[in-house]
Amino acid sequence: MVRYRAGAIGRTGRGNWGHGLDTAFVGVAGVEFVAVADDDPDGLRDAGERTGAGSLYGDYREMLERERLDFVAVCPRWVGARTEMVIAAAEAGVRGIFCEKPFAATLAEADAMLEACERSGTRVAVAHRRANPYEQRAKAMVEEGAIGELQSLRAMGKCDHRSGAEDLIVLGTHMMDSMRYV
Repeated sequence: MVRYRAGAIGRTGRGNWGHGLDTAFVGVAGVEFVAVADDDPDGLRDAGERTGAGSLYGDYREMLERERLDFVAVCPRWVGARTEMVIAAAEAGVRGIFCEKPFAATLAEADAMLEACERSGTRVAVAHRRANPYEQRAKAMVEEGAIGELQSLRAMGKCDHRSGAEDLIVLGTHMMDSMRYV
């Protein structure tokens, strides 16, 4: 039985879609994945094929207005695109937002998104790795003392041509969150 309606917002021409975020609600029991939005026609078509969404929108605001979604994945990898999308989803009455990381480029952007979510009663989650069973097991092992006293943590990026600031933004946020979580 379908209880919730879900969709995804992406932006193919500016950073592309996050790694699989658009399919986060696809195939989830009780959730009907109904719509995707992308202002790039080719990206929109591809996202529609990946997700099986019945409705495709070139403007995410129109999707939010028409579809009355319970959940939405805000997927653009370009951090600057997310603020308006999260605020628009909250103002449209979306109950839950799953947002690509990093959540915001500035504290002011994060505050604006969180304030919009608080006003509307919308819950928001950032797509970090805390739900990964391996990460949860590592945390449990540290808490149980199964691997001894944790003395330091080290993280590395891809160590290839993509390193530097992009690597820090794309992977660094996962690494920092993982270290804080464990």
